[in-house]
Amino acid sequence: MPLALRLVATFLLLAAVSALALWLRDHAGVLRMDWLGYRIETPLAVALTLLAISLVTLILLIYGLVRLSHLPLRYRLRKQESRFRGSLDELTYALTSLAVADHAGALRHARLAEKQLGDHPLLDLVRAHVARRTQDSPGAQRQLEKMLAHPTTRMLAASALSHLAHREQRLDEAVRLAETAYEMQPAHKPNLHALLALYLEQEAWEPALLLIEKARRLGHLSRAEAKHQEALLYWEQSASLTRAGDAAGSALLIRQAFRSDPGFVPAAHEHAARLMAGGHRRRAAAALKRAWKHQPHPMLADLYLGLHAASTQTRLAKAVESLTKSQPAHLESHLARAQAAMRLTLWDEARQHLARAMDVRREGRIYRLLAELERRAGQPAAATAALEQAEQAEPDSSWLCDACEYQGRDWQRLCPRCDSADTLHWRAPEMSGRSDGFAAPFDLRKLS
Repeated sequence: MPLALRLVATFLLLAAVSALALWLRDHAGVLRMDWLGYRIETPLAVALTLLAISLVTLILLIYGLVRLSHLPLRYRLRKQESRFRGSLDELTYALTSLAVADHAGALRHARLAEKQLGDHPLLDLVRAHVARRTQDSPGAQRQLEKMLAHPTTRMLAASALSHLAHREQRLDEAVRLAETAYEMQPAHKPNLHALLALYLEQEAWEPALLLIEKARRLGHLSRAEAKHQEALLYWEQSASLTRAGDAAGSALLIRQAFRSDPGFVPAAHEHAARLMAGGHRRRAAAALKRAWKHQPHPMLADLYLGLHAASTQTRLAKAVESLTKSQPAHLESHLARAQAAMRLTLWDEARQHLARAMDVRREGRIYRLLAELERRAGQPAAATAALEQAEQAEPDSSWLCDACEYQGRDWQRLCPRCDSADTLHWRAPEMSGRSDGFAAPFDLRKLS
C-alpha cells in the first residue's frame, strides 16, 4: 500500500476511535449482568476497555505460543544453515587445492563437503579434474558419466566424453555426445568446432555445411568465421577426392576453399600451385597477391618468387613490389623484398630490407638470411657474426597451436599434440611461463 493511503487509513482509524470515545463520554451507560444470583454492574466504557485489553492479551499470548512452538524448527534450520555454510567452505577449499595442484587436499575437502551436500555434481567435477591431472583416465570417465546425468554439468561431461570416444575411435558415439554438448550450448564455439571436426572426419559434408549455415544465421559465427569454416570444409572434401583419384573435382574444391577464405594459406598456396602447373601464370600471380593481402606468408613468397624466376631484373623488382604493396610494413613483405634483392645481387638493398625486418621482430631466420647474404657477397666474417646472432635471436614464426602451443613447420587441421581442430596459426611464439604458483589451465577433454 502506498504511504499516502496508509496515512489516510491511520487518520480515519484515529478519528473513529476519538469519535467513539467522545460519544461514550456524552452517553455514559451502565452494563448490568446477572450470573448465578450475582449482579455485576460496570460503566460501559470500562467494560469496553477491559474487553480490548483482554483481546490484546489473548493475541499476544497466542503469538508467543506460536513463536515458542517454532523454536525447535528454527534451531534445526539454523543448524542446517551452519552445516551448509561449512560445506561451502570445504568446497571452496577443494577448488583452491585444485588450483594449486594439491590433489590429495582437494579430495579430502570434497569428502568433507559431501557429508552435507550429498552426491552433488560439483563434487564430481572436482574429482574428475583430479583424476584427469593424475592420469587416471578410468576414474575420470566414471565421474564424467555421473556428471552426464545432471543438467548443470551435462554439457561439459558430454564434450569431454566425446573427446574420449574420439580418441578410442568410437566415432558414432563421439558425434552423438558432441551433438548433445552443442545442443545445450550452441553459442559456445568449442562445442561448435568440435562437432564440425567430427563431421569432417566422418566426411559428413552436408551436415557440416548445414551446421556452419545455422551458426552464421544465429550469430554464433561471424561472416568471416563462417567463410573460414567453409574453406576448411572444401579443403577436406578436396583431400577426399584426391584420395579417390578425382583430380578435377579436387582442384575445383580447392578453388572454392580459396574463394571462401583467401587468407587460408594452405588453400591459397595449393590453388596457385595448381594454376602454375596448368600454365595459368597470371591467374596464379593474381591469386598469390590476393592471398598476401589477407595473410602474408613465406610459402606464398617462395611460390611467387619461383613464378618470376626467369623474369628480368626490372620485371622481378616490379613483381615483388606489386606483391607486397598491400602489406608494406609486414615482416614477411620485408623478407620477400630482401630475397628478391639477393636474387638480383643487390646486396646493399637486401641489407636495408633485412634491417627493416629486424625493426619489426628480430627472428633467427632473419639473421640466417643475412648470413647467407654476407657469404654470397664475399664477407665471411660478417656471415659468421650473423650466425652467432641468430642463436641469440627470438624464435621464428611458425604454425603454433592456440590450445597447447605446439610448434610445427607445416599446417595441419588437427593439432598433432592435443587434437584440437583448426588451432594452428602462423605467428611468432610468445614468452610463456607461470610464476604465480597456480596450476596451468586444463581441459577436461584431454584425459591423458
